[in-house]
Formats: sequence, C-alpha cells, structure tokens
Amino acid sequence: MAVPTEPIPDIPFSTFSKVVLQSFHKDISLATVLVILFSILENPSIFDHHARHKFKRMGKENRTHHNGWISSFSRALLDRCVGGGRAILGIDIEGSTEVASVTDAVDSLAALLKFQTYDTKGQRIRDLYPLQWESIDPVYLIVPSSPECETVGPCEHFGLHVTTRPRDVPRVTLLCGSDIHRHGYVVNGSCAHCKVTYSADRETYPDSGNPDVNLRCYLNTARFMKIGQSLWCDRVFANAVVMGVYAFHASPSAYTQFWNLSYASSSSTPLTPSTSLPFKLGRKQVWQAFVQESIRALAADQKSNLVLRDGLPIEEVTQGAFGILGNQGIIPPSRAHTCDECTHAYRDSTNTSEINISGSGSAEEVIEAVGRTVPTDLGTNRGSDRQEHSRAHLAGLRRALQKPGDPDATEWQNIRPTNTQRHDEPQGDSTPRTHYFGPNRFYCVETICAPCGTVIAWAAFAKSESPTKILGFLSRVFPDQKSRPSFICIDKACLVLRTAVSNGSWTEWQKTSRFIVDTYHYINHKASDDLCRTWCNPAPANGSQPNLVIVAQDASGQPYLKRAFNTQACEQLNSWLGGFESILKRMVMSNFQWFLHVMLFYHTKFVILKQETRQQREVSSDGGDDDSETGDDGSL
Repeated sequence: MAVPTEPIPDIPFSTFSKVVLQSFHKDISLATVLVILFSILENPSIFDHHARHKFKRMGKENRTHHNGWISSFSRALLDRCVGGGRAILGIDIEGSTEVASVTDAVDSLAALLKFQTYDTKGQRIRDLYPLQWESIDPVYLIVPSSPECETVGPCEHFGLHVTTRPRDVPRVTLLCGSDIHRHGYVVNGSCAHCKVTYSADRETYPDSGNPDVNLRCYLNTARFMKIGQSLWCDRVFANAVVMGVYAFHASPSAYTQFWNLSYASSSSTPLTPSTSLPFKLGRKQVWQAFVQESIRALAADQKSNLVLRDGLPIEEVTQGAFGILGNQGIIPPSRAHTCDECTHAYRDSTNTSEINISGSGSAEEVIEAVGRTVPTDLGTNRGSDRQEHSRAHLAGLRRALQKPGDPDATEWQNIRPTNTQRHDEPQGDSTPRTHYFGPNRFYCVETICAPCGTVIAWAAFAKSESPTKILGFLSRVFPDQKSRPSFICIDKACLVLRTAVSNGSWTEWQKTSRFIVDTYHYINHKASDDLCRTWCNPAPANGSQPNLVIVAQDASGQPYLKRAFNTQACEQLNSWLGGFESILKRMVMSNFQWFLHVMLFYHTKFVILKQETRQQREVSSDGGDDDSETGDDGSL
C-alpha cells in the first residue's frame, strides 16, 4: 500500500526569514539554512517522537524538552554542516550546551513548519507524513550546453540564438535517475552564420558534400538525451539502463518492467485495477536510452563524437555506430593492457604473453566461444543441416513438440539425424542459407581473450567455424609480428596448424607464435594424433615448454607442476555471456552487433579496472612493510 503524504507547509517567506534570524544568527549561509530546512522536512518521525516527550501522559513519565530524539537530530546537524556550531549558531560552544542550543533553534523552526502533533493539553491531534515534493518540482529547460558556436572557422565563438518559437516550446517529461519531472521544456538554438542547429544532445548541420542531407553529431558532453517523442532522460538514468542490462543480463523489456514497478508507480495512490500509472516507460524508450548512452561511452573512449545522417531509424543508428565505433569487433581498451596473469617472467627465447581464442560449439564439443550464447542452439549437436525450422523467430519451439524416434511423428515433424563431428575433424560444407539474419544465419561468434579475461576482439562466423576463418580472424587482429602473442589457445589448434602449414601462412606464424589446444578440450582430442600431442599440448610434462608449465610449491612446501596461464578464459566468458542468449537471438543484425560489442566493451573495462585495483592493493600492501611514512592504514 502506498504511503500517505501531505503538502509542503504553506507559510509566508517573511515569517520564515524572521524565525531563522531569531533562532540562528543573521549571517547564517543559505546552504546551511537549506540543509536545516530539508533535514527537518525529511525527518517527520523524529519530531513526532520529540513532541510526544514534551508531555507527561503516563504516571512514571517525565517531561523532557531536550530528549534523546531531538538531541540525536541536533548532533547529526552539527556533524553535517561545514563549520559545526559556528555555522549554525554563529558562535563557538562546546559539549552539551552546543547541542541544547541547536535543539532550541531547530524546535522553533519545526513549530513554524507546523510539525506539532500534540496540543497544549498533550492530546494527539494529527499524524506526520512524508511531504509531497511534486508541488515544488523545479522547471528544467533542456538547452544546448555550449553558449557559443563551436564550428571551427570564422563564426567560432558567436553566441547562439533561440530558434524555438515560444508557442512551439514543447513540454516534456524528464527522467533524472529514478525521479520523474513533469516540467521539462526543450529550447534549441542555432548559429546565425553557419546555420548549425544546437540541441541539448546533438548538433545538426548540412552535409558539405550534399547540402540536401543533414548530419547529426551525437555530443559526448550531453547532460540530457532524447529517448522518446516527449521524453528525455539524464545520463544517470541512461547509465543505469546500461549497467542494469550488463549486471543482470536483463533485456530492455525486463528492465522496463522493473523500472515501471519500482519508480513509475504513484507515491500517493495505491495501485488497483481501477487506477492507472501516472507515467509508464516503454521498451523502445529503454532501448533508445541504451543506444544513446553506449554510443557516447564508446565515442568518448575513442576521443571522438559519432556523426551520422540525421533522422535515421534506431536499427540504422546501431548499424552506423558499429561501423564507425565497432573497430571490426576489436575492443580498444584491451590493446594496451598487460598484467601478471597475461605476461610472465622470461623463461625462453619467446615472448611469454598468451592469448586464448575460441568459438561456439555443441554439447559434445563444448568449445570456448561466445557462439553458444548467441544465435546458436545450446545443447544441440552441430551439423550441416541442423534444425533450420523457425530459427529466425523462436529457436527450438518445435523441438519441444516432437520426440526423437517417435514412430507417430508427422511429415512436418522432420526429425533429422545429428552430427557427432569432433573438434579435431574437418568440417563439411554447410547447407546454403537464403534467409536473412537469424539464429541459423551465423554459425557462431568467435572471441579472443587474454588469460585474465580481458576481451581483445570478437567476430561473427557465417556458416562454419573453419580453420581458414580462424586464421583470417587472427591475421586481422594481429596484423604484424610485434602484436602477436607467443601462445594462442584454440579448441581445434591441431586443425588450424594443419591448415596453416598447407596454405603457407605457418611460415609467418611460426616466427612468433605457437598454436596449442586449451586444457578443457585437449582431453577430447585423439590420443593417436602425434601432431596434436607433440605440437599442440597445452601442458607438456617433459620440461620442453617452461613458459607453459612452471614449478610451484604447495602449502607444505612440496614442489608441483602448475600451468602458467589460464587457457579457459573464453570458456569462462561463455558462462557469463550465456545470460544474453535469449536477448541476442531475437535481434536484427545491426542491434545484435552493437549490443554484443557494447557488452564486451564494458566487460573489458571492468576486468581491467579489477586488475588495476588488485595491483594497487598489492603495491600498497608491499609498501606497508618498509620504513616509509605511512598512516595507520598503510596509506601515504
């Protein structure tokens, strides 16, 4: 049930000013007055307790004006206000006298605000409820952030003129965090010289090559963003959408439902079948907020502003954003990353950095890739003709209706045999596909990860995950010898090695790198395959690869062999990305690419931040053992 509220106290400002001057001091700052005022208004229960202790209603009670309730409030005010008692009272007082003086001043102001719940005879006359802040909701003018034209040239630094006529100024709803503000007004401006139109979240100007086409620049510095016809939001709300989708694997529909149930309900009217929500957020508006915020996050990381043709539908916006900011699936924050989990001390003539690459697979092959989280069917075997029906809409819907081996299966229930192809066997040709992008259109998503979990790049593989495509993907991500790691973990490394030798690319790769099978899939490869066992072994125990196998000591000091790197980083990424499968396989291609790239971008940022935080803690911990001047907590 909704909590009852009451209106803001209606008192003349002259009376309020007089009480403030009499109870506090004449030079009290506006900030201090506002802190005291809003602290009183936000804590009605404290003054309800305080009013009760002013009267003796039971035999063993004592009347106490400076009771523990109001004294606790006064101490909190002294702690909150910068300057303490001097800021509130204008003089320095120590101890209980200071608390008592603040209590008297606060009590007089609370009486003016009608925070009295008992009459002079000690009879309860009213209850105190939270206030209706909607009555003092401010006006928000959503205007361009820059007061001057920012076009480089002769009109630079010219002031902007209002282009929105007074009768055309739209009134919009503005979402700030979890707050809903009804009094938002959008006013645009323009430069009279270069004709660039400035809005709160964009700049619009004619294309120099085609004056009939306008271009839109998505401003990274925007404070507010338009996400609906009459709906704007601030960056806090938009960032909460992105973080909610990332952290909870929530679809836009799920986040919309969560937000409407949590924040859009009325604070004063109970939700009943006869009442409707005063405001309802839509799924398309949430998706728009996700796209707008993620565009600015990736553009800011690359120190640029995204420019697209004006008036594009959202699918073309994501397509254009991925084409410009997607870097062909390469995650920019990971390129300069290095940590002790990715690079170890030199033990051989090769560089000891390691990369883990893998793609999607079936239940039998369980390969390290994102392909199991995107439009492929988890738990089914991979084959050239696997489950083509209904894949562009609801993958697997018909599979739930048919029973394998059922003699009564009708003709439309075409039960096709599965393919038990192994990792280290060549793949056959896939059935030609003529349908548009859907769960059966692309075979898998291939990812490249560092051992610490940092995502370096990803790519969608159509029709098959062939060794030739893997080699091409590696060559695109690592174009020169300087950028290539010493070890590359692939679930089918032996097949990739054979292909590299046969097509001649091994002559370049062997100068810098070695292909090895990750430990998760190595046990499923044929023991009779000498090439795999000799050249692709991830943990040879004969000491031939000191960069892959190191000697460590257990808790009792006994030496044991330990893998130097985590070769299952992509498999661990798979587990996290699996939560997005139901979202991704219902997206069109442009939204699919942008959504996946954004999630991997944020994931990489957070993994790197976690690594840097851990390293800083280790440095701080090591620094606490020396004779340097540090605090009690080890900080400088």
